[in-house]
Amino acid sequence: IDGKQKDKRRRQLYRHQKDSKHAQKPIGQNRPFPALQKIQKTYSTGVLVEDPKFRSNIKGAKAAGLKVGAYFFSQAVNEVEAVEEASMAIDLVKGYGLNYPLFLDVEASGGRADGISRDTRTAVCRTFCQTVQNSGISAGIYANKTWFTEKINTASLTSYKLWLAQYASAPTYTATRYDLWQYSSKGKVSGISTNVDMNISYVNY
Repeated sequence: IDGKQKDKRRRQLYRHQKDSKHAQKPIGQNRPFPALQKIQKTYSTGVLVEDPKFRSNIKGAKAAGLKVGAYFFSQAVNEVEAVEEASMAIDLVKGYGLNYPLFLDVEASGGRADGISRDTRTAVCRTFCQTVQNSGISAGIYANKTWFTEKINTASLTSYKLWLAQYASAPTYTATRYDLWQYSSKGKVSGISTNVDMNISYVNY
């Protein structure tokens, strides 16, 4: 993404799992911040588990006038499990009218998926995203710079949205385009007492 695109298309959003219903529109901004809500799988066994705050958060966020998206913290170790994760996520977000995509979150967690190969992880990402898109929902992948560069064949996944996490004054990831940039984990949003992840979207959702 070049500098001109960034200037024209940047929008801030936050990612947090607590108390989204209390988040407020920032003063002077005529568009509300979106809230990206979490769905997950257990780290060690791979059992599918819904984040206990998912439903209350996404309902509260929408009631507060926020745009919403969702992400699934993956522990899939093969394509079959990727379909299972995608199917659960699709079922959970149905009826909420997501504004932002449904993302697969792939990152180090000390869990069962940390040790799979780059090719397998890429296949997991592709299968999850394609399953989601086949349901009519936009899909994407969230990862940090190291994982997009070394742990995933990201160039083969550019038909999906890419959400880059790199905590820096400016991103240095250049291997592919990216559609969102997570630049901090220490943001503050009115109505939420703890730190939140801060992001910029270059897509006009």
